[in-house]
Amino acid sequence: MPQHTAISQVRPSPYRRTEPPHVRDARPCGETYASPSRTGLCVMTSWTRVLLVLAGLMGAAGVASAAAAAHVGGGANLETAAHFLLFHAAALVGLGALSLLLGRGRVVLQLGASAIALGALLFSGDLASRALMEVKLLGGSAPFGGSLMILGWLTVGASALVARRA
Repeated sequence: MPQHTAISQVRPSPYRRTEPPHVRDARPCGETYASPSRTGLCVMTSWTRVLLVLAGLMGAAGVASAAAAAHVGGGANLETAAHFLLFHAAALVGLGALSLLLGRGRVVLQLGASAIALGALLFSGDLASRALMEVKLLGGSAPFGGSLMILGWLTVGASALVARRA
């Protein structure tokens, strides 16, 4: 007499999996020759999460700086700080998304984006502290931050050359 097995023993149920398929099968896009995984999703790396958090904070600080420049005063320095924070926050969101698609050039792009983030924070922080408190943040932090942003953008450009050789 044949033994009867339950249907759930013959064919595994899709409802018993701990993660949905789009999470379980996702992986960084750069590992698949700069194309999305078969589910069409990419896994966000820790660096990308940190970069997006920084971009959000920079965007919020840029809006607050622009509002302070318009309503409290602070002059051109505070407006410049607000513009740099807002523009570079948007750029960091784009660079974070682009880093998920790159294979070989990802590390170089991440290094450049990190330099841009640090440079924008130093540059804008120094300008804002001069405008609001009439105090320099650190000696030479505005020129150093500006130079760091320039170097970061050059590094982002170099990441395209590294990725193209792959």
